[in-house]
Amino acid sequence: MARAEWTLADALNVARLSDLAPERIQAALAKLRDSGMALQTVNHYRDALRAFALWAGNTGRLRDNPLRSVKG
Repeated sequence: MARAEWTLADALNVARLSDLAPERIQAALAKLRDSGMALQTVNHYRDALRAFALWAGNTGRLRDNPLRSVKG
């Protein structure tokens, strides 16, 4: 796994797709910002998560998109 994926996985601290919740995602993004990561980089991570959630929803792996209500 690439460094970015590990950083995001560590910040999210999820074991299953069903563990993805808007609150957990928002907290993980805040944790990355607070660690000194550039806002643009955090936004790239958020965009990657959104793309992943759309894929998971479109392929039936997630029932609802947990990023629908995630801001910033």
